[in-house]
Amino acid sequence: PTLSPTEVPSETPTLTPTEIPSKAPTLTPTEAPSEPPTLAPTALPSKFPTIAPTASPAPTLSLAPSTPPTSPAPLCNIEIDIVTDKYPEETTWLLVNKCNGVVVLSGGPYISRNTLHTDSILAPCGAEYTFMINDSYGDGICCSNGSGSYEVRKSGFAVLSGKQFVLSDEGSFGSCSPTHTQALSEDISYTSAISYDIEVNILTDEYPEEVTWTLVNDCNGSTILSGGSYKSSDTLHTQSISTAGEAKYTFAIYDSFGDGICCKYGQGSYEVKKN
Repeated sequence: PTLSPTEVPSETPTLTPTEIPSKAPTLTPTEAPSEPPTLAPTALPSKFPTIAPTASPAPTLSLAPSTPPTSPAPLCNIEIDIVTDKYPEETTWLLVNKCNGVVVLSGGPYISRNTLHTDSILAPCGAEYTFMINDSYGDGICCSNGSGSYEVRKSGFAVLSGKQFVLSDEGSFGSCSPTHTQALSEDISYTSAISYDIEVNILTDEYPEEVTWTLVNDCNGSTILSGGSYKSSDTLHTQSISTAGEAKYTFAIYDSFGDGICCKYGQGSYEVKKN
């Protein structure tokens, strides 16, 4: 073996580099790596993939409303027949719904004598009605001056009828349903805080038997007070009534002979006071 190194290397070194590198260079290097390096990689991915995507909940379908709609009140046909006498201009009438005080139908005065007059209306079946007929002269519609009459029918069935009366006649039929009764009681409790007295003073003349009068609540058509005929001549007659709630009233006074109460046959007079 050679104990000392050779003075000349076994292969002569290349003095000039090769023109072509062993690997072709990248022509356009990227400015930044395509993905930044993870400085501290996590053991698990930050977000787990969704295995089964969630779907929005299906809307709840309401098959029926929570509160059933209110069905309309059934209606009945109410017919009123009036046969006039020889003085049709004296006859008037009202049909009042007593459950709410509304005048649902009215008629007269008339022109044609001895004639049938028919009126009708569709009104709630579940209500109470009052029919009132008046003769302004005070001799009714039968039988001294003709054969007048009246008839009230509900759904084709007669519920009221008549013909002989003096100044007025009235009758009721039906009944208020619970809803109507409740509404009426609420109205009464509301208006009952207001009350007052109505006083009617009648001073008769020499013929007191000729004098009659009425006091009517125009809001519901009811006669709340009436008087006459009288027996005592030249006498003061007083009547009064307590009322609840505000209302409009009509006072009507009649003299059957047609000469009034003053001043040919006495000093008759009338006075209506609201206290």
